[in-house]
Amino acid sequence: PGPRPSDNMRVLLVALFAFVCVASATDCTGGRTYKVTFTPRLSFFFQYQWPTTIHWSPPVVASHSSGYTMFSSGSMASAGMELLAETGDTTTLMSELSSHYDVHDTLQMSMGPLDADESAMGYIDVMGSKSLASFASMIAPSPDWFGGYANAQLCDTNAGQWETSKTFNVVAYDAGTEDDTILFSIENTATSPQEDISRLLCMNDALCPGNDMVPYVGMITYELEPLTCRAVAGSTATDGWCTDNCNHNTPYCPATDCECANGALPSPSPAAEAMYCVGIVDFATNDWCTAACNHVPPVCPDDMCDCSGEPRPSPSPGTVENCIAVQAPATNQWCNNNCPDYCPTEFCNCDGTAATAASATTYYAVCATATNDWCQSLCTQNDQDASCVECCSTTAPVSPSPGASAESDATYYSLCVTHTDEFCTAVCNHSPASCDSCCSETAPASPGPEAADTPYYALCVTTTDE
Repeated sequence: PGPRPSDNMRVLLVALFAFVCVASATDCTGGRTYKVTFTPRLSFFFQYQWPTTIHWSPPVVASHSSGYTMFSSGSMASAGMELLAETGDTTTLMSELSSHYDVHDTLQMSMGPLDADESAMGYIDVMGSKSLASFASMIAPSPDWFGGYANAQLCDTNAGQWETSKTFNVVAYDAGTEDDTILFSIENTATSPQEDISRLLCMNDALCPGNDMVPYVGMITYELEPLTCRAVAGSTATDGWCTDNCNHNTPYCPATDCECANGALPSPSPAAEAMYCVGIVDFATNDWCTAACNHVPPVCPDDMCDCSGEPRPSPSPGTVENCIAVQAPATNQWCNNNCPDYCPTEFCNCDGTAATAASATTYYAVCATATNDWCQSLCTQNDQDASCVECCSTTAPVSPSPGASAESDATYYSLCVTHTDEFCTAVCNHSPASCDSCCSETAPASPGPEAADTPYYALCVTTTDE
């Protein structure tokens, strides 16, 4: 082997390694809320003759930075931890927490004791570098035993992102403040001098087999609560899009499109009488206009939405059935959905005359990109339209008869995202066929069912992850 580095060189290398590790850690940004769930399991120890009256004191949780430690094995308990471990009283510990600069938030998970397996739930806030969480609760009655988990890291400091969910085993400790002369009793003598906190042992079969450490006594789970998000005024985003993307891990949450809060954002009261709005262009829907125009602040472009009517529900399906669209971009379905409440005569005719005239002629699709319904709507409005002339016909194309044998139909496969296999099989077996370059009798190669799909995420407000 080569020459060993000097002691000074080894110290320098260790310091450099520690600096690199610290420098690479990234604090999470902003404040978030976690749901905290305590799931105890003291009944597991009934088989070892633990008393069935065993219970928990009100559990305490705190979020904090590395500048605070609730407890640590090998260190002495604070006055607050001593009182909690000996009597279950949380007053002094809560006072210590509230006065410590490095503590961000505190939570007492119950107003009174919890049974051996009684769970508890609450919420705690974290912020930036104050991303650690600590938990403690007395195992009672006992000399000075408690269950706890300290310094749970809720921030993935490698990525600088909040953890979505983390679960930790709650460990049994001896606070080192009283002797264990009388087990499962608070009538014990104080240790003098005070001893360090240590893992609770089985005490030669007294608490569990052998003299190993007592197994874990429960679990504590931290689950990230989603942000409340909405689209900002003037954005083409929606509340749902913002809520979905801003709660990604990693989030995509452009401030020009979305605003989020760690809690509820102001919005119209559910009991408020909201305006009912209708879309007046083909890409704006009634639901979108009603939602956007009732925003606080509203997003209600007057060239897209009309809110002049009184608050009212949408027409129920089937209320109007005889409307015909007489001008693009309106369609028969759009007219039937919106009339009579919103029924511009330049777009819709509902007096029956247009419907009667339309019924005299039936149009059929003869292009792969057209449908019968599309042809019927377009050609009824204008049978001289170029698209109508090219892709629609008043003569029905001949299809295979319903009773034709399966062997008479060849199977065709889609090669384009605008087609499906079923569509290609249908149109290519027409007589005459309407079969374009997007259909083939040869199946395209595709990953096997065992291939894993790579997830992709939307980066624009006009697309979704799916």
